[in-house]
Amino acid sequence: MFYETQRSGLLPSGNRIPWRGDSVLMDTGYHGEDFTGGLYDAGDHIKVTFKHTATVWKLAWAFLEFRDAYEEADLVDVFYDTLVWGNNYTMKLHTKPNEFYVHVADPKLDHKYWGRPEEMTMDRPAYPSNETHPATEVAGNGVASLAASYLVFKDVNGLYANELLRHARELYDFAKQFRGTCQDNIPELEFQGGDYEDELTNAALWMYLATNETSYLDDAKEFFDEFNLKKTDALFTRNRVTIALQLMMYLTTNDDQYLEPFVDGLSRWERDRCTYTRKGLAMYTWNRPMKRAADISFLALIAAKHGIHTKEYFDFARGQIHYMLGDGGRSYLTGFGRYPPVRPHHRGASCPDLPAPCGKQERDSPYPSPQTLYGGLVGGPDERDCYFDHRRNWIQNEAGINVATFQGAVAGLSHFRKQSDGTR
Repeated sequence: MFYETQRSGLLPSGNRIPWRGDSVLMDTGYHGEDFTGGLYDAGDHIKVTFKHTATVWKLAWAFLEFRDAYEEADLVDVFYDTLVWGNNYTMKLHTKPNEFYVHVADPKLDHKYWGRPEEMTMDRPAYPSNETHPATEVAGNGVASLAASYLVFKDVNGLYANELLRHARELYDFAKQFRGTCQDNIPELEFQGGDYEDELTNAALWMYLATNETSYLDDAKEFFDEFNLKKTDALFTRNRVTIALQLMMYLTTNDDQYLEPFVDGLSRWERDRCTYTRKGLAMYTWNRPMKRAADISFLALIAAKHGIHTKEYFDFARGQIHYMLGDGGRSYLTGFGRYPPVRPHHRGASCPDLPAPCGKQERDSPYPSPQTLYGGLVGGPDERDCYFDHRRNWIQNEAGINVATFQGAVAGLSHFRKQSDGTR
């Protein structure tokens, strides 16, 4: 439901979020291309391709690993709809073989606005990457999301799956041939995506998984060595996918050279190497610690499913996800559990029903949001388990689309609940 809340464009007739309506129906590219649709990034209304495609990739990956959990929850069709919504927008942004739009809306203008997306009137420019201004990390994420989604749909809707794969092939060729970062080549965005090496390698691997063509696996192995991706990295974030890549390279090749740095990265979350709050949240970083813990819990559960330190990784992930859902005394998932956030940094949720106005007065209001934002994982507390539920507190209290791993981790726990191997 959170991803339905974040939808931009012309909403379907079955929209389940009563306070959301059609919005920004004039999002276009330089030549009038239709860029309606997609997902708003968080509590704001920008559309960031890097985060959007990372989100779709992780959602698809979660389904591929833990499909039984979605089936048990009777959410398969809802999931397909969510994935189609995301991929349709990604394919719109791929306007030419060597052109991929990386962003829609001016972040500075957008962040000055507090109100409903349905009432926005500001200019929303679109920013392309191309042969002269490549953004390899963005294209790489696009490839991974399309290729993983192809695997989801190939036995469900072959025509749609083949269209996903066609775009993935073209985007991969673009990413491989024309290299550079969005940060360097589109500086007006002030985008901090980091390097592109891990995303490009990840793209090659997922193309192999989608096609079984060994040339892609050869590329992934070559890139892995060329870019020194054997290094240990304990974080799995929107712009750091090395540890996830290591896990998937091992599961694909059964080569221990990929497993060793992955296990070392997970070990850095152990209690003697990582700060934990008194109530049990792993604080590897002070900035949005629950998102970081959800990311790594997702990987831990995939590894556990495949027999890698199964009980240890399962217990770690269960402890972290259960903290987020309430074991620490309160839920950090909006619309769920005991004492959930009721004043999230989310513009649409802060607005009363139309035709009442909405602006900075609603942003600054001490009262709970008039709309319930279902399923958003907020940033989380500090190292003392202290958390301030206020809309102005965007660091602790904003929910964004780039925590798809939380959904994947919950699906992983549901998968293990059904097992009888003693890991409950």
